[in-house]
Amino acid sequence: MRQCFCPECLQAETCVCDRCGERIWLLDACCDETHTLCESCEAHYYTRCAGCGRLVAYSQLHYLNDDDDEGYCETCYNRQSSGNGIQSYSFKPEPVFYGDGTRYLGVELEIDGAGESGYNANILCGIGNQSHNHIYIKHDGSLDSGMEIVT
Repeated sequence: MRQCFCPECLQAETCVCDRCGERIWLLDACCDETHTLCESCEAHYYTRCAGCGRLVAYSQLHYLNDDDDEGYCETCYNRQSSGNGIQSYSFKPEPVFYGDGTRYLGVELEIDGAGESGYNANILCGIGNQSHNHIYIKHDGSLDSGMEIVT
């Protein structure tokens, strides 16, 4: 874009890509409430959230299951997975360490053959997290019909 503009027309007709900094025509911009992108940056680094349609960087997508093709922004992912009790395989909360010492151990218990039930996952989380958040349950693609309890 090598044209001369007065300051008012430059502001009214163009914008700057948030990712690469290139000045582009406003009509060619890919925009939502938080992002302004050129077509190239959108195509290579972003997609739309399957829940709300907002632009989300590929690196910030969340998936409900390992085999999902469509990803979600963090807000829609939390809304979708909150009632299920089973987190996606990529879910990894901030660790909480209990006790004193320099060595901490955790367990990943795979339960296979009984199904992947959100209802059962919620019951197990209720039992395991009575006094503190000690466990969460994840989908595990290596299981035929089950889930993984993680401490």
